[in-house]
Amino acid sequence: METIAGRLIKKIKSNNGTVLTFSTVWDVYHANIGENKSSNVYKAIKKIFAKNKKIKKIWAKVGAHGRSGHSESEVLLFDVSNMTNEDFENAGITYQGNYFTR
Repeated sequence: METIAGRLIKKIKSNNGTVLTFSTVWDVYHANIGENKSSNVYKAIKKIFAKNKKIKKIWAKVGAHGRSGHSESEVLLFDVSNMTNEDFENAGITYQGNYFTR
């Protein structure tokens, strides 16, 4: 059985995007994903930008919510530097999520 995250990864890969990594965030319902400098997501994004100068834009999308506001949720990080709005539309993906640029 294919997961929601698996389908999302397949769609991104087939439309000029790249899967970078998975990360986690606590209390996703109240978190500003990637903006809290002590969060796992912020640290992962900072590390990715430092390692690869070609990456210009990262998209963070919550893949699986924790069971409550007090548990970890999975966040998928994608390099979408080469994706156009048309690529997102072709993949059938909404623009929801958080974007981080260099």
